[in-house]
Amino acid sequence: MYRKIALLFIVIAGLIFSFGCRAEQDVIIPMHAEDGERVAEASVMMSYQYSELGGHNLRRTSFQRLDCAECFEFVYTFEINTQGLPQYITGFEAKVTVENGVVIKTEFSEIGKRLEEINLECINMCGDSICQEVVCLSPGCPCPENETNCPEDCGPREPQQDEDRGCINLCGDGICQEVVCLGPECSCPEDEITCPEDCPQR
Repeated sequence: MYRKIALLFIVIAGLIFSFGCRAEQDVIIPMHAEDGERVAEASVMMSYQYSELGGHNLRRTSFQRLDCAECFEFVYTFEINTQGLPQYITGFEAKVTVENGVVIKTEFSEIGKRLEEINLECINMCGDSICQEVVCLSPGCPCPENETNCPEDCGPREPQQDEDRGCINLCGDGICQEVVCLGPECSCPEDEITCPEDCPQR
């Protein structure tokens, strides 16, 4: 009888000890990669690059375990609305290092189209007699022009005599000739109708 009670006591004590150890072990189980990813993702979403620049379409592109047991590196990409940045920047890549549940390093690098790619998508307006020197940098903008790639718009111009008006036509020289002299050697008067290249609408 006493032997059975003692045996039962030993079994119960063993079970209690076993559960106690398991509970204690649960506390020190190494953090899973999923937990590290949650920390890394939150870090990216709270960054200036994401929150202030209209970040969206956040995607994890790679993941790797580092040398220590609870160390991970996550790489994300996300798009931005380009507000306040050159238009060829379309987003960022974020490399986040997490150690023991804490973000210890985050590196951001710009991603986007190269200027060469944007130039392939621009509109060729060479020949419209306007030198497109300063243009926007996004698809649908005019291609940038200079004397080399568009001499007809950006090359030096010879003044032409406007026989109908008896004046020299300087339209296209970049100067709005609003006030001129009156004579055969004077420049022709210009305004936004007769020479919109030099006298844009105000």
